[in-house]
Amino acid sequence: MTRMNQSSYEKRFVRLAGRVEKGFILVILVGIALVIGSQFLLTFDSFRQSFVETVRLEGVASP
Repeated sequence: MTRMNQSSYEKRFVRLAGRVEKGFILVILVGIALVIGSQFLLTFDSFRQSFVETVRLEGVASP
């Protein structure tokens, strides 16, 4: 009887662990996509001037 309950518990645990693992992978992939997207946007001067406070505070470099 205990073996049957343990088997049921193990199946539920494996299912839960699989869902949690998929969630972690999704969070990591979304984070990577956000980092790549934000770095891409920072290559544009107009975006960088608007959203990065340090660039606004430093001013424009003279040639």
